[in-house]
Amino acid sequence: MGKTARLMFVLVLPLALCVFHIPQATAESGTIIVTSVNQLANAVYGAVDGSTIFVKNGTYEYQESQTLVISRSVSLVGEDPDSTILNLYPRRVEPPYPYSTPYYENAIEVRASDVLLSGFTINSVGGSLSASGSRVQITGNIINTYVVAEGRYQNISMNILTEGIQNYGTYNNIERNTIIRHGIWAAGDFSIINGNNITYCNTESEGYGIMLQWSGNTVFNNLIENCNHGVSVLGTSSLNNIYANMVVNNVGGLELFGEGSNNAFHDNYVADNTYGVLLSHTVLRTAGENNTVYHNNFVDNAEQINSRSTYYGNYGSEAAIYTIGDYDNGKEGNYWSDYTGKDADGNGIGDTRYSKDLYPLMYSWGAPDVYIIGLENATYFGSFSLNFMVNKPTSWMGYSLDGFYNVTIDGNLTLTGLSSGLHSITVYAKDMFENAGTSETVFFTAAEKPEPQQDPFPKTLLFGSIIAAVAVVGLGLLVYFKKRKH
Repeated sequence: MGKTARLMFVLVLPLALCVFHIPQATAESGTIIVTSVNQLANAVYGAVDGSTIFVKNGTYEYQESQTLVISRSVSLVGEDPDSTILNLYPRRVEPPYPYSTPYYENAIEVRASDVLLSGFTINSVGGSLSASGSRVQITGNIINTYVVAEGRYQNISMNILTEGIQNYGTYNNIERNTIIRHGIWAAGDFSIINGNNITYCNTESEGYGIMLQWSGNTVFNNLIENCNHGVSVLGTSSLNNIYANMVVNNVGGLELFGEGSNNAFHDNYVADNTYGVLLSHTVLRTAGENNTVYHNNFVDNAEQINSRSTYYGNYGSEAAIYTIGDYDNGKEGNYWSDYTGKDADGNGIGDTRYSKDLYPLMYSWGAPDVYIIGLENATYFGSFSLNFMVNKPTSWMGYSLDGFYNVTIDGNLTLTGLSSGLHSITVYAKDMFENAGTSETVFFTAAEKPEPQQDPFPKTLLFGSIIAAVAVVGLGLLVYFKKRKH
């Protein structure tokens, strides 16, 4: 290369480097379709934040002694929870200490935040599905191992589980799951446990439907059935709100065992349990304060309030207990199906106490049941009878026609003067405590009563014509026979 050429190269190269930029390869988020276990492992390991990993139907046997780790903010979605199956075999750990129990490492670890895990059947020989990130969603799966929620603002919903949920996180939602054999253990704060069906959690050592061991949780609209303990608040758990649950056919129904304060059990249906309710503490602990049980319906429990001196607690142990708490809110208590007291003033509250309940209710707590009787989706001429039934005494009743304002009534009545056409009617009622009930809305058709039609041949005219005709015929025959005689 000549001297001039070398000089030009030295001068031009820096300018070229300034003008021309060589781009580096970057990964982009998108949808990754997986059809094999190797693809699944690579996708979970290599995906970038925001990616969706869509796993086609099939059985995916994960590596033995391995944990499926999700460390990116991805959506891991199976095609169909019944047909997209993850079989996991986490490592079994043999502790070096004598008499220690072997255990399994986690089957799945969700370490990242903003992860969605949905649409799988998840099987594991041991371990658990552990989620420590924030805003993790585990929804729409069939999970045959424990779920352990340790993060914040997590959503565990609409799953079928056979090993239960352990919630150590805060502000988590555990909603609309079906849980068999084990229940929900909530050792975190300020979580919502709503709409779960929990059944057959009756293992000898524990068997809790819902167990609260921390504070500020809201537990409502759950079904707990065939468990050792229905809903239990243990230890120092405080400020928990337990309401609108169905707790049926368990050993214990509603329980508080410990020194927690300001826990409220209200508006629950508690039926057919060995005992309905127990609020207690041990001699070794300070009794909690302001724990209340009110507006519940206790129906046909073998022992409505546990009066025993011992409590069958965790891991099969028994402890001496002392009762605490209030069984009313200062004005109203609970409905007890075996209460036999009177209500002389008709205010809906019994005149004598029921055990610890100072204000037992004469009728079940809640909105009245209102039924319209006899009215059908049919056509009615002129008028019709509005007959209905309410299952408890009322402070007010009324109806709404075609969705307009309510009309106050005292009972059954006859409605007239309706315009022709389609109508609807709904009946309302309030009980002595202003609980409002509503009937179903019935649709029907009203029509004007038809005018009687005028007979074109009146009977009197018809009879007169017949008589005249008979007379004419008779006169004719008379004349005929007379002529024949002549």
